[in-house]
Amino acid sequence: MPARKLPKLSEAKLKGKRVLVRAGLNVPIQKGVVVDDFRLRTAVPTIKYILKAGGTPIVIGHLEPVKGIAPVRERLQKLVGKKIEVFENLRFHEGEKKNSKAYAKELSKFGDIYVNEAFSNSHRKHASIVAITELLPSYAGLRFAEEVERLQEARAPKRPFLFILGGAKFETKMGLLKQFSELADKVFVGGAIANSFLGAYGYEVGRSVVEPSGYKDIIKTFSKKDNIMLPVDGVVPSGEVKNIEEMKAADNILDAGPETMKALKEEIGKAKFIVWNGPLGHMEKGFNEGTDALIRMLAASKARVIIGGGDTHQRIAALKKQKAFYHVSIGGGAMLDFLENGTLVGIEALLKSQK
Repeated sequence: MPARKLPKLSEAKLKGKRVLVRAGLNVPIQKGVVVDDFRLRTAVPTIKYILKAGGTPIVIGHLEPVKGIAPVRERLQKLVGKKIEVFENLRFHEGEKKNSKAYAKELSKFGDIYVNEAFSNSHRKHASIVAITELLPSYAGLRFAEEVERLQEARAPKRPFLFILGGAKFETKMGLLKQFSELADKVFVGGAIANSFLGAYGYEVGRSVVEPSGYKDIIKTFSKKDNIMLPVDGVVPSGEVKNIEEMKAADNILDAGPETMKALKEEIGKAKFIVWNGPLGHMEKGFNEGTDALIRMLAASKARVIIGGGDTHQRIAALKKQKAFYHVSIGGGAMLDFLENGTLVGIEALLKSQK
């Protein structure tokens, strides 16, 4: 689904109009303060565009777990540079997750135009993503349109193409891995997903996080593909580096080892297009070295690099590498869904609204 087909914000007549902006407001909050505003920052250009065009932006979105949105409102207003209206958390209303047309109708009363700037939520069939597009003239936000355009390139990439998949939850990434093992020239599997692969292939992975045994037969089907690349060493809780063949029943693989990173660096050097989703280590326990090393390698690469998923962008920000990449996606699950299927329910809703 080419991005050019999306109804773009530049096509809308905004002067004097109330514009409902569905933004990705689901950001981490600690002690009443937003601690990572990456998603909020991506919505700012659209909000400023509406203001400059003479429209009145009214921002809507959600937080999980369900709580008041005041800290988000405060940070977003600071980023925009002026007071704007930001509605309370949509998840306080059960009609939101049910994609209720009645609830969408209530929301639509507050706007003349609808703009979807929540790519990260657009894989969910919710009232503020889908049903509302049937009630108001609807457009893609600036960052939303950019997300679709950039991620679309990964479905017809320049070659050699390297796909890097980390993190956990193999069940949610299985379809994507099947597809990209056919599309990519080389696929590196890291993180907890790699533990499952190694275990299924007969290696000892000890106490490492692995998927339920039911996935072993599925994972084994990938052993027939010669473009799949797995870690050759790993870091255990003590910080010791062990070769994969040396792991014991008491070991727990928490990060990629130096030999793995050396092999991955070689593949990065060959690639012209790279997509990376998911960290290589257990970052919640402080095992960031593999992920940080990968960020630095990709930042130095001449390839066109697209990154997304999990808390990867937090590490990118910590290393001050935000501007080193072709694209850093705001979507986790949405990015995976788009790469696998080429569209999202939120995209389809925008397209349908134009007919």
